[in-house]
Amino acid sequence: MAKPKEKNCPVCNSLFVPWLSTQHVCGNYKCALEWNRRQEERYQHRQERKRLRSQIHPKQKEWGDYNREAQNAFNRYIRIRDAGLPCHACGIQLNDNDPNKSGEFVDASHFRSRARAAQLRFNTFNCVTCCWHCNRTLSGNIQNLRKGLISRFGLSIVIRLECDNQFHHHSISYLIRIIDIFTRRADHLLKLRARKELR
Repeated sequence: MAKPKEKNCPVCNSLFVPWLSTQHVCGNYKCALEWNRRQEERYQHRQERKRLRSQIHPKQKEWGDYNREAQNAFNRYIRIRDAGLPCHACGIQLNDNDPNKSGEFVDASHFRSRARAAQLRFNTFNCVTCCWHCNRTLSGNIQNLRKGLISRFGLSIVIRLECDNQFHHHSISYLIRIIDIFTRRADHLLKLRARKELR
């Protein structure tokens, strides 16, 4: 078996023969304490550099982040557009997510789901307001929602939605446009309603 080589202690600079391969300092406990202090300082310095680097270069958004923001902006617009209307599936009165009003809470419900027809995710004819029960418990209550869409938009629009199977992936630039468009549309609708209420 090979004899371990002598090493220089990085603290006191004395020669020593390590009895473990992971031993960094000589057997003096003062050297061991000093070594640990230096390691702790090095670790703190590394953490500080990492923190400063994260402030200089913030984490870039990914496609999923933009997609989530676009969906939120779109759903907000649908809720504002359809405010005051009953549930398109069951006809129950909705309360526009105001707990002080009577009625059911509102969801923006897609006729053709976002998972199966991602190309219709931001189609304003494919999404209307429904109550939480229809959208979440009954998975959209599709049979009755179809009738509600026909009475609101017409049979030709519903058939066009059902026949649209051409899938395409939304790019980040497209999602940024969607966020901008539906945020401005929703804000514009709110301003128009506020003007009518002031009259």
